[in-house]
Amino acid sequence: MKKTIHYLWKTSTGNILLIGIAFLAFAIALQLSSYQIISRISFRVVNEINSADSIGNKSVVHLTYQHAPAQMQYIKEQFLLASQLKTVFKEMTLEYFRNYYAFSVCFTIFMTMLIIAGFLVAHQGWANCPIKTKTFFVFSALFASFYYFMPKVMNNSANITKAIQQQKAYEGIQLDILTFGTTADTADTHKMDSMIAVTDRAIKMNYTFAISIDPSQVGMTPGAILTGSSDNSQADNTPKEYGNEKHDKQKNGKAENRKE
Repeated sequence: MKKTIHYLWKTSTGNILLIGIAFLAFAIALQLSSYQIISRISFRVVNEINSADSIGNKSVVHLTYQHAPAQMQYIKEQFLLASQLKTVFKEMTLEYFRNYYAFSVCFTIFMTMLIIAGFLVAHQGWANCPIKTKTFFVFSALFASFYYFMPKVMNNSANITKAIQQQKAYEGIQLDILTFGTTADTADTHKMDSMIAVTDRAIKMNYTFAISIDPSQVGMTPGAILTGSSDNSQADNTPKEYGNEKHDKQKNGKAENRKE
């Protein structure tokens, strides 16, 4: 094995092959280690968030309403459904952030290597540079470009924002249920039915899978890369606000006027 590596290192093709393998191994190790580091850090934060969520879960269990126990049980199930969906988007947010962090670390390292290699090439001249320096420069440029475009193509930043918005929407649903639970003893069955309907509508309006990919970023011009602009517009998957009855009435009123 050592003889083979030594032989390859003496040839131009062997230099390219060995340096390419070394870059690939380094990139994989760097990305995995960066992912593991941010995972350990985020684990402590998530534990604190889960502890806060458990307080609300314990509170909703003790909600009672003697006049309509079936309705109250249904409201509890709505709370637990919102909790489960919120957990899904919380995990999605963490996964997007971990990948974004790993990509950013890798891009920073390879960009630094590219700057060093570029300085050596500029100092010696491309024609006078040894094949090892040229190969180092080319692979640095390739991996730096890969880790620059990957977060953009995977749309990590937008997906993180969307997932956080979805998480906040379901958190709002849970808080509304807990607030209603404090006055449940004085509520009549009509208010119970109204609360169930509003919560169901809110869950339906926010039930989505917030993932988008933007392959157009690969074909961006250098000017567009620097400005961060793109000709392709993203679909608006922002969680919708619920309970905006005034806005709904205005829309319905305009529709009725058109019919008349």
